[in-house]
Amino acid sequence: MAGGCAVKTQGLGVRNFLSQSHNFCVFFRSGGGTRPGFEGGQTPLYRRLPKYVGKPHKGHKKTVFTLIKLEMLNAAEQGSVADYYSLRELGVATKINKQRNIFKVVGGGELTKTGLTVRAHAFTESARAAIEAAGGSCVVLSRTKDIPLEQAIAEKAEIAAAQEIKRKELRALKASRFRLSSV
Repeated sequence: MAGGCAVKTQGLGVRNFLSQSHNFCVFFRSGGGTRPGFEGGQTPLYRRLPKYVGKPHKGHKKTVFTLIKLEMLNAAEQGSVADYYSLRELGVATKINKQRNIFKVVGGGELTKTGLTVRAHAFTESARAAIEAAGGSCVVLSRTKDIPLEQAIAEKAEIAAAQEIKRKELRALKASRFRLSSV
């Protein structure tokens, strides 16, 4: 400090862009540096890229199944109902992943048992053909409940019918109240 005056530029000079305290040069300047995304006057990348208009959407979700192989079904007794839980009790299936609690039967092996009723959330075409060729049946389960899909659809239709009846009763009640109040 010569002559008691305060240093205004801290040795960075007066006129250069990098002399300002918020700008940064790696080799010989100190200071806060430039903001993230700054490209020295060039139009930055975030402004060059196109923008997507509207709400962000979730996109496609991949369904991940726990697989049941045809060979696993051979451990079940003939003519019985086989699902993942019964195979687990028999010791063929080892564990259940809580995030993958929907099951798919896949082919690729030999099915020696006959008359099986296999319950799962999905079947491959080869697995379905092998089970039905062995005299068995495939029961597709609902993904939200462990009941057959046809039963879940029937329950949903019953609920919708009951809601429609309630709506009609409510409309009739409102109409009768409106008639009484206008008289």
